[in-house]
Amino acid sequence: MLVASGEYGICRVVCFSPRHDLTISDMSLPDLEQVVDVWVGQYNELGALPFINYVQIFENRGAIMGASNPHPHGQIWASSSLPNEPSKEQVRKQQYRADQSSCLLCDYLRLEREVTDRLVCENQHFSVVIPFWAIWPFETLILPQRHVGAISDLGRDECIGLADILKCLTTAYDRLSHVLSVFHGFSPASNGR
Repeated sequence: MLVASGEYGICRVVCFSPRHDLTISDMSLPDLEQVVDVWVGQYNELGALPFINYVQIFENRGAIMGASNPHPHGQIWASSSLPNEPSKEQVRKQQYRADQSSCLLCDYLRLEREVTDRLVCENQHFSVVIPFWAIWPFETLILPQRHVGAISDLGRDECIGLADILKCLTTAYDRLSHVLSVFHGFSPASNGR
């Protein structure tokens, strides 16, 4: 019933800038484009290894998230097995494709763009939505405007678009964080006194 086994994989840290005081929202668009280029290169390099079956790219920011590096940075985890949640999501997307002859995420984005209630921001190549099924505070989903299977399938303009939408989204998060910090300690019962 209980089986423990080792997992073969690779973890890499990517520093986005040598400056300690920057966040993604503070970085220039050309600098963010370089970050996206590194992600694409690492995805291709790690994904080409015969023992790697899953590559996850993410930002790691702040002590609350366990980040000990003060530079703006992210991590890339490449593993030999597909983690449980992505595996379940993949099965559901494949079942949807079989049942509907269509892409679940493409159809979902079309719906969200029609409704617009959960649309956070968008550009020519990407949309950011608060997923209908969100369970985390401030959870968002970045979706390409066209059907794309992996980050390595993005064209040059789409890589620039990804950098742009990340800057837009993280700027909004930073502004929200600032507003929340201004009101930290505000008690509605005290009417602000």
